[in-house]
Amino acid sequence: MATFNGTAEADRLVGTNNADVINGLGGNDILLGRDGRDNIFGGADNDWIAGNDGNDALQGGNGIDFITGGDGRDLIRGDADNDILFGNDGRDTIYGGLGDDAAAGDAGNDQLYGGDGTDFLYGNSGQDLLNGQAGNDFLSGGADNDRIIGGDGNDALDGNAGNDRLSGNAGDDLLYGSNGADAINGGAGQDDLWGGNGADRFIFQSVTDTGSTNATADYIGDFSFADGDRVDLRRIDADTDTAGNQTFDFIGTSAFSEAGQVRIATSNGDTYVALNTDSDTDAEGIIHIEQVGVTADWFLL
Repeated sequence: MATFNGTAEADRLVGTNNADVINGLGGNDILLGRDGRDNIFGGADNDWIAGNDGNDALQGGNGIDFITGGDGRDLIRGDADNDILFGNDGRDTIYGGLGDDAAAGDAGNDQLYGGDGTDFLYGNSGQDLLNGQAGNDFLSGGADNDRIIGGDGNDALDGNAGNDRLSGNAGDDLLYGSNGADAINGGAGQDDLWGGNGADRFIFQSVTDTGSTNATADYIGDFSFADGDRVDLRRIDADTDTAGNQTFDFIGTSAFSEAGQVRIATSNGDTYVALNTDSDTDAEGIIHIEQVGVTADWFLL
């Protein structure tokens, strides 16, 4: 194992074909790992780091850094400032850290975490996990079946190709399944939900996943019963006054008479789905669907 240390100036350090430690320290450095299992630290200022072959650990430090993993199973950390991070081949784990980062997994089943800031995460090929964490992020799964989590903030999620699982979590999010049979859950906040092509499930895990008025309801924009889309309410306890997890009954346009009922009302060509989960006759949750002609078959109760 060899160790290479830079200076406070702009250095160019190239490792060997063995497992190296490369420290850029200060300055705008170019750090190349070559073969072997390398540990590369950019340090302060704006660095260009390439791990190349091997399972490398690459860390940018302070400054606006460009980091590419190369082949192998790499661990990449952007740290502070607005970094550009590429996993390339292999099963990589990428952390954006502070700042507004752009990260792409490329080939392999990768894990990408945005950290703080407004981040752009792209899974590309492979079955990837994307988590925006804090900030208002844009996440795109790419090819294959991906798991995409918005985290905190008002996020935009695009499943792209594959049968994806999209979770907005907190914030007012935009979720678009795109191609494939996707599972879409907005989470807390007022979310816009779009399935795209394929048989999609719009999942509500709690009545708090949507608002309790027409003005605050989650919005489903392109529901297609013919394509196999469904609104999935099975995770919600339909009667909170009764022990256990109760299921809903669909009552059409009739008024609520007890807990555990789903009713619909139309307005200006749209349908509002109301959920009653307790003994009063007020809706605890409302879902806005840009369709009319809604029937019980549209729901998984």
